[in-house]
Amino acid sequence: MPQFFKKPNPYNEDLRQNVKLVFFISLGVLGFLALFQPINLVPFTRHEIIYFVGGTSVTTFLVLIFNIIILPSLFPKLFFHKNKSFVRDLFWNIWILVSLSLANLFLYLKIFDVNSLTYEVITQISLLGFIPLTVLVITNHFRSLRAQLRQEKSLNAQLREKKENHITFVHFESEYKNDNLIINPETLFLIKSADNYIEVFYESEGEMKNKMIRSSLVKAESLLSDYKYIIRTQRSYIVNINQIKEIQNIPDGYKLLFQKSDLVAYVSQKYMTEFKKMI
Repeated sequence: MPQFFKKPNPYNEDLRQNVKLVFFISLGVLGFLALFQPINLVPFTRHEIIYFVGGTSVTTFLVLIFNIIILPSLFPKLFFHKNKSFVRDLFWNIWILVSLSLANLFLYLKIFDVNSLTYEVITQISLLGFIPLTVLVITNHFRSLRAQLRQEKSLNAQLREKKENHITFVHFESEYKNDNLIINPETLFLIKSADNYIEVFYESEGEMKNKMIRSSLVKAESLLSDYKYIIRTQRSYIVNINQIKEIQNIPDGYKLLFQKSDLVAYVSQKYMTEFKKMI
């Protein structure tokens, strides 16, 4: 429970939104009083009732402007703080309710006879302050939820973008500098040993390409050790298991067929256990 009361609840700093919210709450109070007349105003004249109903709307507007806009500008450290807590919000909302009730009570005394002020009227005027406060609390709650949702979507979008942009490349260095090759390891199909060379088969711009590089398969295996989906399968082959289309049994191991090409590679008995584990 203590952690709940310490939960961050940042203040909404959008001045334009706050003014619009106060304006519409004040209009709502005006409409509510005009339609439902929750306070017994029958003994009074029509002009007095109009003054009270309209005045209540105006006092609601002024009190909320003071509490939501003026006070935060005077005490920014209290309101514009990322660690603003539920407890401070609670006291702030109680203060808004008290100030609304006092303002409406003062208006009532100014318009009507003080002798008409009863305990029932005081209770009704106090309860009247709950209407704008409830709308304010609920609206701010949904604002906070929408802001959190927007932030969550933004963070996830950034995460996806980072993943998409974070492409690592592998640099195959040849003993002859002109034969160097840099590729995205995901586009690699297989590497085949050929005497003092390795032949790298990879996809580029939708086409299968291959390049002879003067290097050893041992060096290539070491270079690709961080990519778990690229493994040694035979004395002469390194393959990308994500590019395998079909596995066929042969007497001394497996024959591998690849997607988008007629390439063939083999898995020997020595590497079969590790290959099965990876598959």
